[in-house]
Amino acid sequence: MLKESKIIVLDGATGTELHKLGLPPGACPEEWILSHPDAIKAVQSAYKAAGSDAVYAPTFGANRKKLPSHLDVYETNCKLLQLCREAVGESVFIGGDLSPTGELLYPMGMLQEDELIAVYEEQIRAFYDFGVDFIVVETMMDMREVKCALLAVSNVYGDKKCPVFVTVTLEESGKMLTGTDPVTALLLAEHYGADAFGFNCSTGPDKMIPYLDEIVPYASIPLIAKPNAGLPREVDGKTVFSMNEKEFQKYIRLLIEHGADIVGGCCGTSPEYIKELAALKIPVMPVRKKNFSFVSSGRKTVFPDETTKFSDFCFTKDSDPMDFCYDLQDAVCDVIRLKFSAESEAIEECIKNIAETVTTPILFDTQDEEILTWIHRYITAAWRI
Repeated sequence: MLKESKIIVLDGATGTELHKLGLPPGACPEEWILSHPDAIKAVQSAYKAAGSDAVYAPTFGANRKKLPSHLDVYETNCKLLQLCREAVGESVFIGGDLSPTGELLYPMGMLQEDELIAVYEEQIRAFYDFGVDFIVVETMMDMREVKCALLAVSNVYGDKKCPVFVTVTLEESGKMLTGTDPVTALLLAEHYGADAFGFNCSTGPDKMIPYLDEIVPYASIPLIAKPNAGLPREVDGKTVFSMNEKEFQKYIRLLIEHGADIVGGCCGTSPEYIKELAALKIPVMPVRKKNFSFVSSGRKTVFPDETTKFSDFCFTKDSDPMDFCYDLQDAVCDVIRLKFSAESEAIEECIKNIAETVTTPILFDTQDEEILTWIHRYITAAWRI
């Protein structure tokens, strides 16, 4: 589906459309859908009729952290996927949808990465057995969540390829909740296996244009724009959005002209909005492999050149893991080069502490397989040198 020469049109909002059909505020959407199957069928068949090439299955919160305990994760996902297929038939692509669990990863919260990977694997096994056309990891606020989701896809699918979309949501600062900028998010997502990357929710299409401009020079995968229908406001006790269908289409056209290959709508966008997008006849910009060097931590990226300042550190048997990490974080440099000369247990503890405290990009100088395993397990990073 990523080789199309035209723009791929996704669906619009699911939640706001279901609320129009009776989904109560605060209810578990997935449980409500199972008892009101005609509602989700009506929403998704309307998106098909509006011209969506692909729809997201209503599995957004169908993980064990969000579902009521009496619902089985695998069974629930399979039922939701089947309802989606019944709604759109075989002519529309179906994406298995993964979302944040609502819990924060350690040290901001108590959730560990290994547990989160297992949570996502439960859903993805249903996607695999059902045969979804693609997987979408959406509304992400922490790139470590993205890493866990992409590793879970790899664990379940193995050598069998399934396209994976990743979309993140940005704060007013232009960064993710955990401080990651758009370029770093793109590079990390691609490094961990995303086949397309972009933004959803958080803002209207007009505000999304500068974020897209930031990442286009570094993108070697298709780019996604799935914004809200402008800014929300409350009118007579109801949430309404500032953009109508025509204005929304105008800005989506600009997003496409600025490099978006895959477009759709998020909160506040109904089938009428998607019908306007499907009417756009603009060819996809060619995606070319970009040749540049970079080093990314989980929050920032450095593009090394002759002005880049490196600092060299060595973790030895006399180093205290936490104090050493504070020294790394305080280092006045652009990139850290790190070697190890210590006992294995201390090195693993050091790498865990780096993951929790150090934002400066690090080049790890080691060929030790055990250390490399710990780096891949605990560190969210990417590089091309």
